[in-house]
Amino acid sequence: MLNTYNISRQAVLDEIKKTTAYTDAMHAALPEIPRVSIVDEDGEMLERYWRDACVQLTTACKKYLSSVQIPAADGLPDPEGTFSFTLSTPPSWDAQLSDAVSSNAFSYVVNSMLAQWYAQIGYKDAEVQANIAEGILQSLKNILTVRKPPQKKDTI
Repeated sequence: MLNTYNISRQAVLDEIKKTTAYTDAMHAALPEIPRVSIVDEDGEMLERYWRDACVQLTTACKKYLSSVQIPAADGLPDPEGTFSFTLSTPPSWDAQLSDAVSSNAFSYVVNSMLAQWYAQIGYKDAEVQANIAEGILQSLKNILTVRKPPQKKDTI
């Protein structure tokens, strides 16, 4: 069974902007906390983090990976790019979990990029964010191993 998943780079960047802006607002009164929110000038770094997260995700799914398309790496931010990957799962895989795969894949890319960004700027919660990303990736791997319960054949 083939299932194709798409992750919009712009949707990921929008989520990262919201998260980092919220984190900045939460720590506004603490001068020892560095600026966390991203700005347009951070695009090149985020581009690298985007590609790293996409590669890590495909590596984690390699057992089921049928095809993958990561937008061309020219070193420039491309907010219109879409990461697309197709998984070939066995017929016994529970296809009702397809939305969970999509959600976990998106969440992994966002959290992985946040972890790298937080580490880059020296934010104290970088390791916590990396652990969250790894937990999401492990959850995704677990989802891919779920099988439908066997169906009893009617014998009359």
